[in-house]
Amino acid sequence: MQKIILFVLLVVLAGSPVLHSQSNAGSSLTVNEALKRAVQNRPLLKQKEEELQSLHYRIEQQKSSYMPEVDAQVSYLLMGPLPSFSFGGENLELAPANNYNAVIAARQILYDFGKRDAQANLLHSYRQTIIDEQNVIKTELTNQTVRVFYAILFLKQSIIEKDSEATTLKEHLKITEGKIASGTATDYDVLSTNSKIAEIENAVIELKSEQTKQELNLKELIGMNRRDPVAISGDFFTSLPVVNSDSLVDVAWAQRQELKLVLDAQSSAKLQKASASLNDKPVLRGEVVYGFKNGYQPNIDVLRGNWLVNLTLGIPIFNGNQTENREHEIEAGLLASDQRLNQLRETVSTEVFQAVNELKSNQEKLAVTEKQIGYASKSLERAQYQYDSGSGTNLDVLDAATMLTQARMMRLQVMFREVLNFYSLKKAVGDKLFE
Repeated sequence: MQKIILFVLLVVLAGSPVLHSQSNAGSSLTVNEALKRAVQNRPLLKQKEEELQSLHYRIEQQKSSYMPEVDAQVSYLLMGPLPSFSFGGENLELAPANNYNAVIAARQILYDFGKRDAQANLLHSYRQTIIDEQNVIKTELTNQTVRVFYAILFLKQSIIEKDSEATTLKEHLKITEGKIASGTATDYDVLSTNSKIAEIENAVIELKSEQTKQELNLKELIGMNRRDPVAISGDFFTSLPVVNSDSLVDVAWAQRQELKLVLDAQSSAKLQKASASLNDKPVLRGEVVYGFKNGYQPNIDVLRGNWLVNLTLGIPIFNGNQTENREHEIEAGLLASDQRLNQLRETVSTEVFQAVNELKSNQEKLAVTEKQIGYASKSLERAQYQYDSGSGTNLDVLDAATMLTQARMMRLQVMFREVLNFYSLKKAVGDKLFE
């Protein structure tokens, strides 16, 4: 059931009119393209890539502990006085003055009760932690990108709404000027209308300034030159499906990267404890040496082959209770991380319920704003008709135009919030917005 719900959410995202590229916007940036660029070549992600590469070499180094160490040595020793004795009037030397020795030796750990395996498992655990940290960074980057992208879209459409209101008032101004010429209106109507138009123009200037600010934020997120222009294409989507909060909580617990990081830390701690518990275990090492040297009887000057095999069992006896104390330290850390995990699960559950509630609330608000726009449109039509016929005032027209714009802006704001809440739900559930 949980997988079905997630599938439905993904289908809605893919099939909804999130992106409606304009036919003349060949170079415009869609939200999906912005998300892809946001997770490429970011300094924090590059840092994690380097950490992964460093850990890769640590893992390769650790693998070498399973292989023998082989080295060769060549030595020369000049010795004197030489040990000797006389026999039958002849002086017999027991060792040569010039001693030559060339050996090759191989050493290897034969058995260590799983110490090397424990270290290997721990390193692989660290690798998974870095990967999950990468995903957390990508999640934050993509969610920032979504918010900035739709903020720009919201500001662009807000400017369109304001321009539309200004156009309406400018058309009304022409009617007013005609009425003044015929003596059925006063200069006050022109002044009040021009004042309202100027107010709208100031609002447009502020909106454009905020749009520029958000565009700079988007350029930073996607790694774009600040001087280059950026054009985006897209639209808001509505009519999202109603989802079950309880089912999504279970999915969130399985998918949220923050939870995975805590579980990674617990896994690493358990592996550290397993590794620490092996510190008191013996280690069996073997050594094989083969070489050539002189000094053997009966001809001490001739180089002869020689070899040795050595087995060493190292048995730790006492290390000041270091192993026991290390195990207790790790156990205390595990208990603390259990509490952190429980608290984080509570937080995740709250985020899921809040996101679902916001989605439902926005859908209800959207229905109300649609009615509000209808009422405001009719009010403006009536105010204009009454003003044209002389039974209404210029102030009625201005107020009605303002009410219509406010209603349209409210609908736009609700649609904007609905999109953000949809992505907030995806974040709360742990869905990835990146490949």
